[in-house]
Amino acid sequence: MRVFSAGEVRLRSDDPFEDPIVDFCLLTDWRDLVRLRGAVHRMVDIIQRPSVRAMAEHVIVPNGTVEQLDSDEAIEEWLPSIVGDYVHAVGTCRMGRPDDLSAVVDLGCAVRGYQALQVVDASVMPDLPKCNTHLTTVAIAERYVQRRRA
Repeated sequence: MRVFSAGEVRLRSDDPFEDPIVDFCLLTDWRDLVRLRGAVHRMVDIIQRPSVRAMAEHVIVPNGTVEQLDSDEAIEEWLPSIVGDYVHAVGTCRMGRPDDLSAVVDLGCAVRGYQALQVVDASVMPDLPKCNTHLTTVAIAERYVQRRRA
């Protein structure tokens, strides 16, 4: 769940009713590509074991075959055709200390440079949690409310 590639969110226009442009920029950091390529090599190794082949009627490989995934180059060429997000984007308004230049909100969820504007959702998470983001987002919101009431 540790991702190094960084996407971006930009306004499509000045119209507040138009959805923004969200580009996840998947696999743009070499570290993500190397790790995912290694995972594919391990999966291919497992799939080709006689004990697994004896149990499986067939193997489904989207946009290819297991036999085609026989080299780093072949896997790197194949990955962009099947890699996608699972819509748990976080960090577009990341939270951070005052010395963190990439942070958009402070530790109290206040947007830096604006008065009376807070962001209280998954976008303040500085990194992707190792779990579904829903409960983490609820915890952030509950903590925000507790601090506001105090």
